[in-house]
Amino acid sequence: MPGDNKTFLEHLEELRGVLLRSLAAVALLLFPAYWAAGRLIPWLLRQLERLGGNDLQFHYFSPLEPFLVQLKCSLLLALFGALPYVSWQVAGFIAPGLYRRERRLFGMLAGAAFLLFLAGAAFAFALILPLLLRFAASYRSPELAPMLGLGNFIDLAGLLLLGFGLMFQLPVVVVVLVRTGLIRTATLRRSRPVVVIVILVLAAILTPPDVVSQLLMAVPTWLLFELALLVAARLEPPAEPELSENDASPAAVPASSPAPETIAAENPLPDDDAYAPYAAAARSRRGRRIRPIRRR
Repeated sequence: MPGDNKTFLEHLEELRGVLLRSLAAVALLLFPAYWAAGRLIPWLLRQLERLGGNDLQFHYFSPLEPFLVQLKCSLLLALFGALPYVSWQVAGFIAPGLYRRERRLFGMLAGAAFLLFLAGAAFAFALILPLLLRFAASYRSPELAPMLGLGNFIDLAGLLLLGFGLMFQLPVVVVVLVRTGLIRTATLRRSRPVVVIVILVLAAILTPPDVVSQLLMAVPTWLLFELALLVAARLEPPAEPELSENDASPAAVPASSPAPETIAAENPLPDDDAYAPYAAAARSRRGRRIRPIRRR
């Protein structure tokens, strides 16, 4: 059974400990990640040059640009390396409030989200980035030569990897919404046109301004959405039956309140001489006329 006897402040203190331990893990991995980034960046550029072709060459336009690029990559590597420990900390914080079946489902969804993120990033690196490089190289001419900046290209590549990784989380979002009962699969099936429009808009935001890249993001995301509908239909909780007016039991219908005349007949006022002065005073007040107040 979920639940414990901790107060709200104790939960906040526990959450603070989770955040501090997670940040400490990232900080500890930052130094080896900086060393690894110095060897990873040249390897990635060689792979992109091999996939993109046309003898690509990257340049930097400020003295500290290579250092800042390596620092960004080292931070990303540290976050990625600390992800298992951070996930374990978060799971330990959430697990006491879940049932056993919910814990199993939470673990499965977390693993699926991690794998889908890796699949989206790998898809972007293996297909989208080379296609983008070929598209940029198609404008080369004797009068126009490409000069790719290292920092700008790394920022663009990071945006693409992150965008595809996040878009590939759509199945997990659909399963969570259906499993928790916030939305029904029948509603999602009826809303297919709206979902397709939202996917196309997000693909236009997260990809370069060319139709090919947008379609390469939108089509796999839509296929993952259809796959998520099949999985969510198996995990969807049964719908609660709606009670109609004819199904209401007589015991549940409140009895109508008796009329005031009935209450007065059942509970008459006591006929006592002690009430006579008050009754006489009430009759005398009824006959009085209210005189207007005159100012002197």
